[in-house]
Amino acid sequence: MKRSDSDRGTSPKRPRGDDDASYGQAPSGAGHYDPGGPSRGGGSEDGGRGGGRGRGGGTRGGRGRARQTYEERRRERLEQHDLVISRGVDKYGEKMKKMGGTGRPANLLANYFVLEKRTDWAIYHYRVDFLPEERETRIKKKLLRIHQDTLGAYIFDGSSLYLSHRLNPDPLILCSVREDQEKVELSVRLVAELAPTDVMYLQIYNIMVRKCLEFMELEELGRHFYDRHQAIKIEAHRLELWPGYKTSMRNHEHDVLLGVEITHKVLRTDNCLHVMTRLRGGQNYRHDIKEELVGSIVMTHYNRKTYRVDDIDWDNSPGATFDMKDHGTVTFADYFAKKYGLRCTDMRQPMLVSRPKKRDFHRGQTGPVLLVPEFCQMTGLTDEMRSNFQLMKSLTGYLHVSPDRRVDAVKKFMARLKQAPGVREELSRWGLKFNDNLVRVKGRVVDREKIMFGQNQHETASDKADWNAAFRNHEMASTVPLENWVVIVPQRDAQAIDEVVSKMQRVGEPIRFRVSRPREVIRIPDIRIPTYLAAIDQAMSNQKGKIQMIFIVLPRQVTDIYAAVKKRCAVDFGIPSQCFVAKNAHNPRGLMSIATKVVVQVNAKLGGEPWFVQIPLKKLMIVGFDVYHCGKRKGASVGAMVATTHETQAKYYSTVSFHNSKEELSSNLCADMTKCMYAFQNVNKDLPDRIIMYRDGVGEGQLNFVFETEMRQIKQAMNQVYTAAGKALPKFSFIVVTKKINTRIFAQLGNGRIENPDAGTIVDDVITLPERFDFYLISQFSRQGTVSPASYNVLCDSQGLDADKIQRLTYKLCHMYFNWSGTVTVPAPCQYAHKLAYLTGVALQGNSSSEGLSHLLHFL
Repeated sequence: MKRSDSDRGTSPKRPRGDDDASYGQAPSGAGHYDPGGPSRGGGSEDGGRGGGRGRGGGTRGGRGRARQTYEERRRERLEQHDLVISRGVDKYGEKMKKMGGTGRPANLLANYFVLEKRTDWAIYHYRVDFLPEERETRIKKKLLRIHQDTLGAYIFDGSSLYLSHRLNPDPLILCSVREDQEKVELSVRLVAELAPTDVMYLQIYNIMVRKCLEFMELEELGRHFYDRHQAIKIEAHRLELWPGYKTSMRNHEHDVLLGVEITHKVLRTDNCLHVMTRLRGGQNYRHDIKEELVGSIVMTHYNRKTYRVDDIDWDNSPGATFDMKDHGTVTFADYFAKKYGLRCTDMRQPMLVSRPKKRDFHRGQTGPVLLVPEFCQMTGLTDEMRSNFQLMKSLTGYLHVSPDRRVDAVKKFMARLKQAPGVREELSRWGLKFNDNLVRVKGRVVDREKIMFGQNQHETASDKADWNAAFRNHEMASTVPLENWVVIVPQRDAQAIDEVVSKMQRVGEPIRFRVSRPREVIRIPDIRIPTYLAAIDQAMSNQKGKIQMIFIVLPRQVTDIYAAVKKRCAVDFGIPSQCFVAKNAHNPRGLMSIATKVVVQVNAKLGGEPWFVQIPLKKLMIVGFDVYHCGKRKGASVGAMVATTHETQAKYYSTVSFHNSKEELSSNLCADMTKCMYAFQNVNKDLPDRIIMYRDGVGEGQLNFVFETEMRQIKQAMNQVYTAAGKALPKFSFIVVTKKINTRIFAQLGNGRIENPDAGTIVDDVITLPERFDFYLISQFSRQGTVSPASYNVLCDSQGLDADKIQRLTYKLCHMYFNWSGTVTVPAPCQYAHKLAYLTGVALQGNSSSEGLSHLLHFL
């Protein structure tokens, strides 16, 4: 179904799509919902008129949209844009200073363009009343559309009208005539001039951007736009890459900025029926097909929309029927044949089920959409594809873009946007235009960190933010000797592993880590999972459980064997394990380096401290939290919390919990935080005076819930623990960490060259948000592609630390991940929490590790 463009007061010459602004809809996809196919929730042929009676009992489309109160609409808009005011004010009522000052200055660019406005530009909110009263939003829009020349550019949702200029007079009385010739009086009355921080600005900005992208003739897939005409075909692997753009526009520190990031959509040339046919020969084919398809994203051939596969309906097929308004009962096969000219070649194929999301409910879709597998194209890469070295190598040139090429691509986007027919006219009607140049940013590069080792020795991190050669000259900070351990190795690799053990002893001696010969070497005849498990059982029985670690040699990097042995050791026996891939033992050139890394990792797993950094704050507990969503696997998501327990911030306590909802997650967070506080108390004989929590795993739209609910409940948990102990509450900071962001930062050298910024680069102005106490940190040196910064949003802080100290502490913690002698993207407690959550969700299959391992980094 197509509607006239003038629903939004814009030129009738409009691009494809339907973008009526409406409360309760995501800015990237306002307008009617059209799955392009029948839904069991009912609905009409075009997906926009409703009225059909399906099994789900719901409707799809404009008239069936669920009604929301003003407060519900306001809250949803806040959640959509994660608009949370976390930046406080000082005693003079001024915004608290969030910019640091230490470090050397850096001239930077960011992937943003300034939106230029006239000096008096603002958004005015008007209310439109109809006399006689009209209830149908569609008709209201039609009656108002007649006056678009009088009103100019506008957005109207059925009751609220938004303009970038004042109307005169106020109220403005207009007159329209209905199709039945009845006259209707429209009263347009000013409600308010919106403040620049009002969430409606974000809604309007992003509707504008979306329309501009449609003028560029880009295809919308999910939340982003792609250019299928520039598709890159990789025939050898039956893949297509569609280049595209991620965009967002909002009010930043000094200007409204349009963020542009390049992206690619990976499409496979096979459809879901091909996948089903390939797996049908198996004994348990239904299970195999479900494992392969459920959780994946597919794109329909006929309208190029994407859907998440939530289930497979084995009882339905293209021959099943549904009711279609004014057309009676029709089969799925006939529907697609008549509407799209598509023929089903297999009438027995089961149907894919895509359940509605929250925003779909607000569009009136209450029942699931049923999809024909044959008409659904697979997207994304499978695990098998990701492990294909040749495939990933061929993709690298497209997916890992160097900084200069990325800047060129973003600039070309803006040039193309401005040249697209209709864009200039659309923006000028609103009194807006985009600057041609990427925004310039002043950043800072903090000093390189001192890495502390044993005997009070230290080494300064290199300009690449690593200290790979440090263990040639320095001892580890503290060690736990490896004396009682068992090796499990396939017979064919036994000799090579004996050399690995010798190398471990050799490299361990100068760094003060004693490695004894294994108590037992169990040589297994094959590499089947039952054989490995039997060997672990044998080791525990022979040594009567009195061993520190089991060293397990795997034939290759395979998830199933890894998961099985980790589960047996961590869950069933509560013993640390170290997995080692056999091919590394047959690499004599790099064996010393590999042995060094293994020794450092083993020491950390046993409770040693390979190194630490100097953190002057005393009685401090640092907490990291992350979530692993099981994806294709059914069941609860895993939340992992890791907290420091020693003054060096190099020893940890860890715990995991499982949740099915954000409310359950919030409750678990409090329980886990309580465990961490008591663990700190058990080690130090006192509760911490300071607690700093880095919260990772906050999804889009969840920030309000974290701010209003999670933090409050965590503070309540702390209050209970400290009141019971008769101790004053600790100073508390809560920092949200976000890794998956679209912001990219570039260093512009004096000769005009574009490169990645140095490790330790901090940005806390221009591209940050005025309502937040936030900053960006680039903690790693990137050798390939464009480096990705991490975003930090300080939601709560009672430490009394200034911005410099919080930023420096965060960077220090990025040096404390013992799996790599260099910096990582996020603070080590977050990285450890991520590793533990992933291990629990994938390898341990939703089972918690033994409590006896909670004070060890067994998951490293």
